[in-house]
Parts: sequence; structure tokens; C-alpha cells
Amino acid sequence: MKKLKIKKIISFLNEISHFNRYLILTIIFLFSYIFYLSIPSLYDYESLQKQLEIKLLEEFKLKITLSKNIKYIKLPSPYFEIFDSTLNLETKDKDKVDEFGQIKKLKIYISIRNLYKQEKLKINKILFQESIFNLDNNSWEFLSDYLQNKAAKKKIFIKKSKIFLKQNNDDGALAIFTIDNLDAFFDDKKNHNKLNIYGKGFNTSFDLKWTSDLNNLGKSKFLLKF
Repeated sequence: MKKLKIKKIISFLNEISHFNRYLILTIIFLFSYIFYLSIPSLYDYESLQKQLEIKLLEEFKLKITLSKNIKYIKLPSPYFEIFDSTLNLETKDKDKVDEFGQIKKLKIYISIRNLYKQEKLKINKILFQESIFNLDNNSWEFLSDYLQNKAAKKKIFIKKSKIFLKQNNDDGALAIFTIDNLDAFFDDKKNHNKLNIYGKGFNTSFDLKWTSDLNNLGKSKFLLKF
């Protein structure tokens, strides 16, 4: 009987030992992962600002002037939060800036791969929040071209923002639309550009789905529900 009790005690101690090993390994892994995610907080933020502007232009075809007010958030998914930036349009006059949007808050979500090296940083998606977009003749032409050509495979999201419909950028707003949720992306399987918008206009909620078929010279179709 004593031998059986001793064996049970030894077995119990072994089980506790295994549990402790797993617990220690888990704690080490979590601390290592959190430390790895914290690496971007050590980046050179002055060069990071320019680097992100170049990546946004190359990968998303968007000319965004970022502010120096950059904050890094590591959990639950790593991203840079940038305040008070501007979205601009290309103009023939290089000295003139045609402002398309005032971006109150921009979130740039990054891949967890290669965080150890700033130059290898990869963007997964971007999110505009609390922003104002001026939709006039010039910006409408930009949007039409954007949707009729191959855009970024990575998604663009817009939330809690507004569109001011204008004749010209300097004019007053003819109408104001609220964007509750917008996502734009390129469907490489179908070779389509897609734009989905849910928002409000003229005190009415609407749901707009727009598809540009690049197999057919960018021919567009849209479905609008009120």
C-alpha cells in the first residue's frame, strides 16, 4: 500500500512538473512575441513617414501627405495610426496642390513578417476614419480612372467619414453624404475592381455596389439600394 501511495505521489509531482514546463515555455513565447511586435516602436519615424508615403503611392496609387503625428499600436493587429494627413490629386501644375481629402485618422495595417527591418515593412490594408472627401469634377475623373485600371489587391476601408459633393473644389457643398462603411479592392480572380459603400444621403440610408470589369475595358455596373 505504501508503495502505491509513493507511486501516486511521484506521478502527481511529474504531472505538476510537466505543467510547469509548458507554462514557462508559454510565458517565454508570449513575451518573445510581444517584444517582436514592439520592434516598430524603435523605427526612425522621420524616414518612416517618407517610406510610408512612397509605399502608399506605389501600392495603392494614392498620393497622401502624412503628418509627423505617427503612433504605433501593436495589439491585436499591428498598425500605424497617423493623424491629420491629406489625400491629394495629381495636377498639371506641379506648384499647385489639389486636395481630395482631409484625413483625420489613417490606420496603416502592417504584416507581422520582417518587422525586424524597417526597409522590409509590408502594408496589408489601410483604413480612413473621420475624414472628409471633396468630390468635384477633378476628383470624379480621378475615381473613374482609378476604378477602370488595375488597383491595389490590398483593401482600402473608409469608416465614419463624409463626402462633400461640389462643382469645384473651392465651391460650397451641393450635397453631403455620410460614409458608414466603404471597402475597395481588386478581385484578381475575376479581374474586377470592386467598391462597396454603405452610408446616408438626403436623410436616407443607401447601399451601393460598384464593379468595374477590366476584361471589358473597365466597363462598370452598379447596384444602388435605398
